[in-house]
Amino acid sequence: PQVSLINSVSNTGDGILAEGESSAAAITQLLVTFDELVRDEGGETAPHSVTNPANYLLFSDGGDGFDTVDCATGVDPGDTAVTVDLVTYMSGSERTATLDVNGSTALPPGDYRLLVCGTTSIKDWAGNSLDGDGNGTGGDDFARNFTVTGPPGFLQFSLTAYSVAENGTSATITVTRTGGDFGAASVNYATSNGSATAGSDYTAASGTINFADGDAVSKTFNVPITDDSIWEGDETVNLSLATPVGAILGTPSSAVLTITEDDPTPPAGSMQFSLAAYSVAENGTSATITVTRTGGDFGAASVYYSTSNGSATAGSDYTAASGTIDFADGDAVSKTFNVLITNDSTWEGDETVNLSLATPVGAIL
Repeated sequence: PQVSLINSVSNTGDGILAEGESSAAAITQLLVTFDELVRDEGGETAPHSVTNPANYLLFSDGGDGFDTVDCATGVDPGDTAVTVDLVTYMSGSERTATLDVNGSTALPPGDYRLLVCGTTSIKDWAGNSLDGDGNGTGGDDFARNFTVTGPPGFLQFSLTAYSVAENGTSATITVTRTGGDFGAASVNYATSNGSATAGSDYTAASGTINFADGDAVSKTFNVPITDDSIWEGDETVNLSLATPVGAILGTPSSAVLTITEDDPTPPAGSMQFSLAAYSVAENGTSATITVTRTGGDFGAASVYYSTSNGSATAGSDYTAASGTIDFADGDAVSKTFNVLITNDSTWEGDETVNLSLATPVGAIL
């Protein structure tokens, strides 16, 4: 029998550990797949059983190269042994042994070697010893060297939303590294227009944030803010991170900077009749009533108008009128409504109709 695959995660092709491969995965298990069925004697102490943890050696080199020769001589004192705690075996077509290692704690960064023992141990049911080096002759160990690098971590904004006053000079944006700090890492940052405009509301910013190996200290960049005397309301700048190197792009990788307005809000104005008294001849068909907006035009505004009986009677002297006058944002053009007049042949003298405005929205009366 020979070893056909070493896997660090599952027997599906994910996390395969090729010879000399580096992995940032949190390795707590190693999977060993054989090219044929091997002996599983149903216990953890049988000398030639695939489920005997003693038939595997896992060790790190201590930083000065490997000193261990083979399974027969055991782990050399110059190397650091890692426990193989439990081995389970899936026979049939899987032919895979799962090794729980290091007390189910992820292997720390370092260089490792796994020996699947053939010099003294694993055999098939016909009694043939493991052919570890694949030369066609059994009785030698299979060796797999790999490196655990440790997780490089994730790079992301510290917040999804930042804010700065328009007179705040600049906004400080923070980028964090979490979940690991192995190896140098970098990420590009950039701003783009939201409702704010680069050049007039803020100065565009772009560049690269760098983290050294072992560095998880948060980094910052600044977005300069332009203060003006024009009221524009709160405005936004889009922030983005892209092109990570040596680490993974985390969440959030995009954020929004809000520039809060520091200038006073322009007046919305007031709405009123253009006159205190209007007049129309009885045979004049209708009276045109004007509503003005003065003192400001910020924002949309509206007001409700209505008529009511004075000495004139609705239905016989005039037609009652009611409705809403609307002004758009920035609109101070006067608006009108009509009151229809009823002409009859009966002398009644001058008569009056009361006019009123009520329920203003967006401005005052």
